[in-house]
Amino acid sequence: MLTSVILEQNVLQKWNILFCGLYLVYRPVNEEGKLLHIGAAVVYRTPDSALPGDEDENTFIYKSPGVSTIDNRNLIYAKVDHAKYQLKQGVELMIAHQRFFLQGEYIRTMVKREQNFTNYTGHGGYVQCSWLLTGRQYGYDEALACPGRPVGRALELCGRFNILDMNNEEAGVWGGAQKDFSLGVNYYMNKHIGMKLAYSWVMPGKHIKEISDKNFSVVQLRFQMIL
Repeated sequence: MLTSVILEQNVLQKWNILFCGLYLVYRPVNEEGKLLHIGAAVVYRTPDSALPGDEDENTFIYKSPGVSTIDNRNLIYAKVDHAKYQLKQGVELMIAHQRFFLQGEYIRTMVKREQNFTNYTGHGGYVQCSWLLTGRQYGYDEALACPGRPVGRALELCGRFNILDMNNEEAGVWGGAQKDFSLGVNYYMNKHIGMKLAYSWVMPGKHIKEISDKNFSVVQLRFQMIL
């Protein structure tokens, strides 16, 4: 049965921005230690135009620093001008069984542009899985329809693969493309404190913007506290 429907609409009259989103979730399995979650979302939005005549008026900008937000340089930077509206579509899957968790998502973004300009399309997705070496199971927030931290103290081994392509030859937009693969070990002391160690192998594609156009590695150690 359909167990979650989230509808959000926001009209910002000061900047003449319209945002509307629909998120549907189907959970045929949702019980202690077991979950099957299938989701789909559609988001419609007009450009974040500032004052008429500004450089970024009627423009969407998509950017990503890659696997780390510490370095503020961007691997991906796509600027789509002469935009009328954006339509973003996504599908997702989550599977949990005791100590095992699998999650994947695919997102496609289409920008409708003004007459005489070709529409733009970019897309990306990921798949990740994890296994609790110690601990009982994973949490799940039914209200927000999103995964939670492992229940109690836990040691987690996880892997993730990302792919992102913001190049569109027909539209003349070269935002860059990348793939990356990550392995990590996470230790959760309790529901408030966690430590995370991750290694990522980044494979930049065509028209990457900064940092490096060759494959490179990133190692991160993070301490997390939730109050």
